[in-house]
Amino acid sequence: MLELGTDTLLGVNRSRSLTAEQSALVGEYVKLIKKWNRVYSLVSKGDLDHLEERHINDSLVLEPFLKTSGNHLDIGSGAGFPGVPLAICRPDVRFVLNDRSTNKCRFLRDVKFHLSLTNVDVQERDIRKPDSSNQLFDTISIRAVAPPEKAWSLASPLLREKGAVFLHTNDRFTTEDEGFSQGFVRSCTPSVRGFITIVAKKRAS
Repeated sequence: MLELGTDTLLGVNRSRSLTAEQSALVGEYVKLIKKWNRVYSLVSKGDLDHLEERHINDSLVLEPFLKTSGNHLDIGSGAGFPGVPLAICRPDVRFVLNDRSTNKCRFLRDVKFHLSLTNVDVQERDIRKPDSSNQLFDTISIRAVAPPEKAWSLASPLLREKGAVFLHTNDRFTTEDEGFSQGFVRSCTPSVRGFITIVAKKRAS
């Protein structure tokens, strides 16, 4: 079983600690990644021995920003970061894990099944293409998919009013630049690999 240290459990932003059961699920999740990485190319070989500090902790830092009993979209979920650790930590939130890769989605469905994550749905589609469901979300994460402005443009149309996008950025930035006319920075928090910048959607005038 994976042993998670206190820093991993609490995260940089002091997110809630995991229960023993949740910690065990995270350990099983890490085992699944290591088992299937050669088949599905989930993470780089250099990351395999550093999943906790580079990916698990970097995912859990988002937990305090999730809306109670809300719904969350993880765009380009890949191996399931940050969606799977958050879904384990927050069973009250509904998660949609999106990826356009058939293999990545096959892996995510396998994780959902083996960990019995009833609050998770896997969505295989290119987020840039229209979706007939017109589903909107309270919060959206988009990690290592595109630069901040592009990530915002992909995610913001899928936000509910007062919703927010979680951007992983290397540096602090503001939304005064072109491309953020409908958003504003609510907070910018140091994370394991840079900053977590929360960009909220402006109210319609």
